[in-house]
Amino acid sequence: MAERKAAARRAALARRSALSPEVRAEGSRRAAERLAALPDYRAAGAVLLYASYGAELCTLPLIEAALEAGKAVALPVDLGGGRMEAAFVTDLQGLRPGPRGILEPAGPFADPALFDFAVVPAVAADHAGVRLGYGGGYYDRYLPRLRRDAVRAGLIFECQLVPGLPREAHDSVLPLWITEERMFCP
Repeated sequence: MAERKAAARRAALARRSALSPEVRAEGSRRAAERLAALPDYRAAGAVLLYASYGAELCTLPLIEAALEAGKAVALPVDLGGGRMEAAFVTDLQGLRPGPRGILEPAGPFADPALFDFAVVPAVAADHAGVRLGYGGGYYDRYLPRLRRDAVRAGLIFECQLVPGLPREAHDSVLPLWITEERMFCP
């Protein structure tokens, strides 16, 4: 199972890395527009977003737009050992690189029960909604702490969708996925 997941990660990361900066920028813009148009997202008062890293779909404009819209925005904080918390942000200037180089807020930590909507990164996803992350288990441990009625959505490039992913019992399955091309609910 571990080797199948590692192979799926390598393939998805290679496809994503092959996207030109222009294609990534345009795809990021289009995916953010799809997300922002969702009624559940528009109605959300408190959202868990993430600061994009490397060739991920760029979320910094999405974070800025959510703050400008008056949403309470939180971002993950890496505690190490596959553990994360989330902390609210008021602007992007207060973010600093965490242990893995990903921008993080300083804190204090937010109660996961406060979030109405959570946007989750992924290395790959399949059409059944199975999420493949980087392998640390951060979101697999954090997402169950959210309220049952909090919307959970994955945000990826279309090239990160694959026909089928290996899945273990602890792996997250998300009910909503957004790409630059479409939204789908498995």
